[in-house]
Amino acid sequence: MNAYEKLANRFKKRILRLTDKYDNKILLGLIKVFDEEYDNLKTYSRTLLQKYSINTIKIYPECCFIIVFTLVQIAIRETSEDGQREFWVIVCNALNVDYKDVLKCKYILLKHMQFNDYFFYMNDKRHEYVRTVDCHAVLPSNSANKVYDFLYDAYLRDLEEEYDASLIDDYIDIMFDYFNAYINFDDDESDDILSSGIKISKHYMLTKPFRIACLNHRKIMKDFIKKTIFQIDQVSFKDVFPEDTELFSKEFISWWKNKQKEKFANYEVDSSETRVYKKEQTRRERRFISAYYQLKGTELILNIPQQRLTLEQIENEIILNLYNGDELLPEFTKKIKVFGHVMFRTEEEIIKLNRIYNKLRYEIISGNEIVYDSKEILFRSSLLFSSDGFDEINGKDLCVGEIKVIASLETEIVPDCNFDKMIQDNFIIYILFLHENSSFLLDNRFYSIEQQMYESRINYEYKHKGAYIYSNGRSYSIFTDLPSFGIRCEGNANAKKYVVNINETQLRLSSFCKTKSFIVEDGSGDEYISCSMTERQVQDYKFYSLTIRKAGDSKFIIKEDFIVIPDFNCEFEKELYYDEKTVKILSIAGNSICFDNIQFPYTVICGAENIARIKCKIDNVLCEMVVELPVVSWKLDNYISENSEPFIWRNNIDEYIFILKYHFSTPKLLINKIQTINGDRRYAAIYYDLRSFFECEEDFEIGVEIDGKYIEFTRIIFTPKVIEAYFAYNKSLQAVLGSWKLIGEGSLEIKIVSRENSKVVFGKKYIGVNSFEEHMFLSYGFYSVIVTQEQEDEFSASGNDELLLNESTFLVGDKFYLLLKGREVKVDNCYYFDNRFDVENFFFDNIKIEQENLLYTASAFFYKRKMQTGELFKWYMNESNPVRIEIIDIDSDQFIIEIREQSDDGFIYDKNTKHIMPDSGQKNRRRYQTADYYIVNLEGLL
Repeated sequence: MNAYEKLANRFKKRILRLTDKYDNKILLGLIKVFDEEYDNLKTYSRTLLQKYSINTIKIYPECCFIIVFTLVQIAIRETSEDGQREFWVIVCNALNVDYKDVLKCKYILLKHMQFNDYFFYMNDKRHEYVRTVDCHAVLPSNSANKVYDFLYDAYLRDLEEEYDASLIDDYIDIMFDYFNAYINFDDDESDDILSSGIKISKHYMLTKPFRIACLNHRKIMKDFIKKTIFQIDQVSFKDVFPEDTELFSKEFISWWKNKQKEKFANYEVDSSETRVYKKEQTRRERRFISAYYQLKGTELILNIPQQRLTLEQIENEIILNLYNGDELLPEFTKKIKVFGHVMFRTEEEIIKLNRIYNKLRYEIISGNEIVYDSKEILFRSSLLFSSDGFDEINGKDLCVGEIKVIASLETEIVPDCNFDKMIQDNFIIYILFLHENSSFLLDNRFYSIEQQMYESRINYEYKHKGAYIYSNGRSYSIFTDLPSFGIRCEGNANAKKYVVNINETQLRLSSFCKTKSFIVEDGSGDEYISCSMTERQVQDYKFYSLTIRKAGDSKFIIKEDFIVIPDFNCEFEKELYYDEKTVKILSIAGNSICFDNIQFPYTVICGAENIARIKCKIDNVLCEMVVELPVVSWKLDNYISENSEPFIWRNNIDEYIFILKYHFSTPKLLINKIQTINGDRRYAAIYYDLRSFFECEEDFEIGVEIDGKYIEFTRIIFTPKVIEAYFAYNKSLQAVLGSWKLIGEGSLEIKIVSRENSKVVFGKKYIGVNSFEEHMFLSYGFYSVIVTQEQEDEFSASGNDELLLNESTFLVGDKFYLLLKGREVKVDNCYYFDNRFDVENFFFDNIKIEQENLLYTASAFFYKRKMQTGELFKWYMNESNPVRIEIIDIDSDQFIIEIREQSDDGFIYDKNTKHIMPDSGQKNRRRYQTADYYIVNLEGLL
């Protein structure tokens, strides 16, 4: 094997890993090349171009590869944004060869790409050599900042500064569709202002090669863009930079530093403003996905969510119309603002309503197309709200406490509890103070929260508790068997005295169903009528509205909208979800239920309501199924579970009421997993008072146990602590980068100590910041970072006592060498292609760096046992030592390596003994396999 083959094979192993993953649709610029390797590529390419003709070079694929690969690396590293020099002139200077020799590269580039079925760009007129190179470079240095700026704008404007792994794939697909629709490949750089107000830049400052790469290599470019947006999110909120070993890390860090300089140019931000900025930046508001009513003071509000728009729809003005039935309400018609970078949406709208509209609906229109029609989901003749007006409730949510009712001036409400009312121009706001036996009549509907055992009510034994159907403006409960009901009668029971209305058919109770009466044994003398429906009155998969009243009285005793689906069941992937952004519904069972556009398993994004709305047909009737999700969420003052705050500083809490949202039960809150607190359920939430625990001024943990599963929510902290601490040395910047999160108040002192001589190499106090970049030169080795805080005495004076808040370690230099230096390393597995084999009794030690060949050397050995004593001793493989170790790929702390003998041959794996041995020409391939590569995990060694 000559030197050219060795160099080419080093990279081809990395290419092979990508081709297996991306079906041979790869880009050469996404192969990691270290600085020393780049120098070797230039040296070998210079020799080939100066000494050999095209006809000679093209005979050897490895030589063609080296030249092509070098061109891609030159594009990545040597070109400049001003673009003043032609690419081939840059290649001349980089390789120090004549221009005529460089022109050989064109023919070699074309033939190599065609031979290996790699992408080569051609237009109608000519071969595009430079654009082909730039396309494979992905981030040539003359356009890297433009690409990063574009993705940063996408992160800000479309993703709203949130990397959501469950949504990012769909977003990048939208981005590629946008490229395909608007970013053409001609030289027209003009911009369009669409009727919707969106400015469409034909190129968004992106180069043609990058656009070509996205449209022709969607899979690999999707992963590249996904990783870049993730890095932007990490550095934005955690100040965590990619490691030096990661692809394009230097380019990313350089771009980010320049971005920050531009951001804070011409003004300074003091520490207090920075803290406020960071706090607001990390508080991400929850987006709602369906319209809902709110009562703010005395104002009735309709909140309209964002609406996703297609590329065709943003060509027109986007208009919002409100209707009462089919009657247009022109005072609410308006043009809606549209925003986005490549994914376009309307802005959320807040509509102040001047009255209650019984059949209120809204449409969003683009040109002649109705983008969205809310239909019946907002139809109301009156509205019930929680005490704060934030949540709309229904009769099934009633409980002891205060509620607010909004009714038109003509609507009569008859409560049997204390109440206040505020009369507005076109509606009345009632404030009802409900007790255990309270009830009220509204819109001819009876509302009650009586909890007596024998009350006039429907029996919910067969009611499915986690779902209901919404159809024609009504909410229908789902029963899996025929429902029964009971009526409590004062005095003697007589079924003939009660009237049943079912789907507008009126019957006497005695002729409607089977009845049985008995005396209620509570001393009241009342009788109870137990009623069982039959299949003659109620059929499966049909919608029914049932009301029951006493003859001669308009007051409803029972009112229920229901449907019977005998085999209905909803199955989730998990029984309980917490701190997760999506819920997976595995199946919804039920004959005669058809989901046209839904396939199971079906993933639902968790929202503020913890419900899923799914369009379906039941017995060919179009309706909406509302599924209550088994999601647990909470709120404490300004902290919510979605923010995932494991620790909360005591002084950040002013309100001591802990609010838990969970549909299916009312669990007790657990403090430190021992003490329990009973909650007060109010509608969709449960309220717990934590004041007594804050008064103790000791750290405590808040959690809950549901169905035998304990969930830890957060801890209230009274003693300062540091979490999420990250410190690393960046060789490119010659700086220590650090970030942390202080749970508490006051200043921090950070010291960096050399572990070799215990010398303090850096020390500084910080207040009001959570990151730093301190420039310094550090020699190779391990360093400890110690974070402390001075403790104040009872008179608020600083003392000599220091509280240790965090201690961590980082290293400077070659991670692989430093962590394994002086260690005995056991190899557990080897791989042949992607087949994994267990390895027994194979070790190496005495690792060294061979700078000249960018390799490591080590002494391979296995253990043998002395026959006399049974003592283990090392048996070094002297004929193969020192072995040569080459790093093929790196994934965080996991190193993929190749181990070869001194003669540069690989080792053989014996399947029978599970031993590694030199390649001695073993021919039995059923027993012996070539050990292609090994994996060494360095996690936990630092």
